[in-house]
Amino acid sequence: DEKSEGGLTVEVEMMEFTKHIENIEVIERHNATFECELNTEYAEVTWFRDEKQLEEGEKYSTSQKGCSYFLTIYDVGQDDEGEYTAVVADKSCRAELFVILEGALQLVRPLKDVHCLEWQPNVFFECEISAAGQQPHWFRKEEEIFEGEKYHFKVDGKIQRLYFHDVMCADEDEYSFKIERISTTARLYVEARDINFQSPIEDLERLAGEPGYFEFELDTTDVETRWYKEQSQITLSPKYKMYDEQTHHKLEILDCQPDDAALYKVKAGPHTSEAHLWVKTFQEKVAMKGGDATVDVLFPHVADDDVQWFMLHPMDEETKAAIDESGVMAIPGATLARERERSPEAAPLPEDSILTPEGQILVPDKLLRMSPIAESDKYGFLKEGRRQSLIIRDVDDDDELSYSAKSKGVEVLTDLKLTERLLIMIGPENQEVPFHTKCVFECEINSDTEDVTWLKYEQELPAIPKYSYEKDGFKRRLIIKDCVGEDEDDYQ
Repeated sequence: DEKSEGGLTVEVEMMEFTKHIENIEVIERHNATFECELNTEYAEVTWFRDEKQLEEGEKYSTSQKGCSYFLTIYDVGQDDEGEYTAVVADKSCRAELFVILEGALQLVRPLKDVHCLEWQPNVFFECEISAAGQQPHWFRKEEEIFEGEKYHFKVDGKIQRLYFHDVMCADEDEYSFKIERISTTARLYVEARDINFQSPIEDLERLAGEPGYFEFELDTTDVETRWYKEQSQITLSPKYKMYDEQTHHKLEILDCQPDDAALYKVKAGPHTSEAHLWVKTFQEKVAMKGGDATVDVLFPHVADDDVQWFMLHPMDEETKAAIDESGVMAIPGATLARERERSPEAAPLPEDSILTPEGQILVPDKLLRMSPIAESDKYGFLKEGRRQSLIIRDVDDDDELSYSAKSKGVEVLTDLKLTERLLIMIGPENQEVPFHTKCVFECEINSDTEDVTWLKYEQELPAIPKYSYEKDGFKRRLIIKDCVGEDEDDYQ
C-alpha cells in the first residue's frame, strides 16, 4: 500500500492587452475582422457588440493564433455598424465598425464658417467623409487652390483640413471641398487688427556649448510667428524649441555650435525682425620661443574669402580715455563687438575701431585692444577651405597674446603660450595590429623643427630597416614594419 504525493501550484498571470482592436471600415457585403493581442495565449476573450455578447454562428466566428485573438463578422451590412468590445477578465478594449455602401462615398460632416483675426495662428476649415484614402480638392470660389506658402492640406483618416498661413483680410472668401460627387462650402471671415513689435530680437553672442535665446514682445496676443535661419524655416526639433506665451515669444537654440552662427529672422504678423547669432570658441596653442608658431583654426564652412585675423592685447590709458569720451558702450571680450551705425554727431572713436565696408563701426572693449593682422614679414596666412592658419615668425615674449579668427559669425579665440623647452603635447597611444603588417606610433610636440628619440623598453631603437621615422609639422611618427610577436613591447 504505497502512496505518492504531489502538490499543485497555480500561478496567477496578469493578463494585459498588448494591442487593442482598431476601427474598421469595410464595404457592404464584405467580411470584417477585428484583431487584438494579449500577453498570453491562454486567455478566454469574450466579444460584445454594444452591450450584447456575441455568439458563434453564421454571422460571427472567433479564432486564435498564438497571442492574437480574432472576431470575424460575415457579409456585413448597415445594421452591423456599431461599437465592438473585446473583454478578458477585468480588461477590455473597444473599436467601431463603419460600413460603406458599395460604390458610394458620403459626407459625414460638412464645412462650417470660420471667424478669425488677421495673422491668427491655427486657422483651418474641416470636414469629414465616410472613407479614408480619397484625393480631395479645395477651391476658393470656383478656382482650385494648391499647397504652398498660403495653404496647407492635412488628411487625418476621414478628416480633411485646409490650413491658412498668415491669414489676412484679403483671404476673406468662400472656400469649398470637393471629392467625387460630394461638395461642401463655407465662408472665412477675417477681422482686421494692428500688430507691432514692442521689443524686437537682438544680436546674440554665445560660447560654444551654451544655449542661446532670441526673444521678442508684441503688443497683442494670438499672432502666428515663424522663425528662420537665413532662408530656411525652423521647426521644433532636438536642436530648437519655440515658446509662445501671450505677447512674449522665444526661440531657444540648444548647445550653440559654430555652424549655428547665422542671421536669424522671426516673422510675426506683417512684420519681420532680424538678428545675428555669434558663436565663440576657445583653444590654446603652445610654441617655442625663437621659432615659428602656427595657429590653426577649423571653421564649419569654407572661409578662404572672408576670414579676418586680430590680435588682442592690453590698451594704453590714452585709448581707454578715448573710448570713454566717445560715449559708445564697449563690448566685453572685444572680439564680438556689436556693429553700430556711424553718426555725424557722435564723438570721435578710438583709432583702432574697425570700420566695416557697410559703414558701420566695431568698438572694442576698454581693457583690450583688438588690432587687425595684415600679411607681412612677421605674419603669414595659409588658406585651406575650412582650415585657416596664421603663421607668426620668430616668436618672442611680445607675441604671447590672444589671437582671434572670425568668419561668418564664427570666432575662434586662441591663447598663444610660449615655452623655452621641448614639450610632448600629445603622446603615443597603444596599438593593436595583425601579424606581418606595419604599426604606426604618433606623437605631437611643440616644435616643428626639433627631432625626437624613440625608445623600446627604455632602449633607443637601432638604425635598421625595421624602423622608419616621419616628421610632419609638429607631429612625429615611428613606423614598425612587418610586425611579429617579438615586436610587442612598450615604446616611448
